[in-house]
Amino acid sequence: FVMWHPRDVVGGDFYVFLPDGDNCLLGVVDCAGHGVAGALMTMLARAAIDHAIKEVGARDPAAILARTDAAMRAMLRDTEMPRSLATNMDAGLVYVDRATGLAHFAGAKMSLYASDGVTTQEFPGGRRALGERRLGEYSNTVTELSGRTFYMITDGVLDQAGGEHGYGFGSRRFAELLQSIAGESLQDQAAAVEQALVNYRGDLPQRDDITILSFRFE
Repeated sequence: FVMWHPRDVVGGDFYVFLPDGDNCLLGVVDCAGHGVAGALMTMLARAAIDHAIKEVGARDPAAILARTDAAMRAMLRDTEMPRSLATNMDAGLVYVDRATGLAHFAGAKMSLYASDGVTTQEFPGGRRALGERRLGEYSNTVTELSGRTFYMITDGVLDQAGGEHGYGFGSRRFAELLQSIAGESLQDQAAAVEQALVNYRGDLPQRDDITILSFRFE
């Protein structure tokens, strides 16, 4: 399932799906900025990712991130952009290889979560976003698909204020939520995550774009 809630009419989050025979590439991208600025970066980021996939293929998420970073920097050098415009973006990509039963993940300041209903595991991405002043290093983490539901999220989920004290939803609360719903159908999981965020937020405004991409292969 995909949950996609821009904070404004247009936003800076988008998701990626590319079939590759029986396999596929899945991803989530969170561009800095909101509104028109975020939408502009979204268009550039999408073009950069498409260009990267054409050059390095779909099977190496880390290589795609590195090439996307290079393409974004080249685009921004060739375009007269306002200096105040934030140009960095968080991203996570997973190549699902159904023949081997493995998922290959690479992230730029974005993690992959996996839960079997008993435990929830977080696979952290690289420590730098794409387009940061200093170049990041990205590598693939390989894990088994069987028996788990996987999730990629933008930071709008974890940063959403709510609860009794107005704190962010947070990674610990999110991991506990995943653990409690991982065995349910993806449709029911989507409804449960949606309701949990609505209940936690209460009357407070949405702070950021919110995107969640979840998948499971039996």
